[in-house]
Parts: sequence; C-alpha cells; structure tokens
Amino acid sequence: MTIFVGLDWGGSSHAVCIVDAAGKILDSFAVAHDRDGLADLVARLRRYGPGLIGFLALAANLASVGFLMPYKDGDANVRSVWLCSRNDAIGNMVVMAAAFGVWGTSSAWPDLAVAALMAGIFLTSSVQILRQAWSEYREGAHDRTTVPAE
Repeated sequence: MTIFVGLDWGGSSHAVCIVDAAGKILDSFAVAHDRDGLADLVARLRRYGPGLIGFLALAANLASVGFLMPYKDGDANVRSVWLCSRNDAIGNMVVMAAAFGVWGTSSAWPDLAVAALMAGIFLTSSVQILRQAWSEYREGAHDRTTVPAE
C-alpha cells in the first residue's frame, strides 16, 4: 500500500495527516513537541510499517545534506556536521536495503555487511576530520580568540 505523510512542524505541536494513494485520509492527528509527543508520532507511524520510519528518516537526512552542501568544504567543525549528515543518509539507505535482504534471505548476513560498510564509512570520515582539525591546529587556527557563549 502506498501512503503519503504530511507533517506540519510547529513550535509547540505538530499536525500529521496520512493519506493513501487515492487521497483517502487514513489518519489525522497532532502531537506535542516534547518527548512523549514525538514518541507517539513514531508509534503511530509504525502502524503503517517500519519502512515508513526509514523513509522519513532518509528524507530528513537528505534535506539536511542539501542544506549543508555549501558548507561541506568548511573548517573541520562544519565539515564534520556535513559528513555526519551524509553518513546518516547513506546509513538510512543501506539499512533499508539490508532489511529487505534479511527478509528475503532469512539470514543475518545483509545486516552484518551493512554494519561493516557503515563502520568503514564512519572510520574514513573520522580520519578525514582528525587530519583536517590537526592541520588547522598546526596552521594557527587555535590562536583565534573565542567569544564566550551568552
């Protein structure tokens, strides 16, 4: 079954509407912007299948990657944020693929392969950031004056 989720993200609450491919409203509700409200949102979305949560997480991570793309070549701190968002999006895609692989093969091997792949991606990213941060430190970036947070 194909479904679509509309989410109006507000400051204190979030309105949600779930419709099928024909446009029939399957569910419509609001949740508070707090821990219990967001837990309720996830629980209600899971009723429509665990894949829905994966696709929503992928959409959120891809949006983050898109927003952060202009900053991907910034200093180590900014680049780290971009790499983490990119890695999360990659993780969403391969975890969903692994779920289908486990389902289709009744084996843990797809999960293990994804775990190894993600470990490699995160290790590579962390080495890149450590090298860049160390280089920035040696070049004198550590001499910048910092402004205390207010």
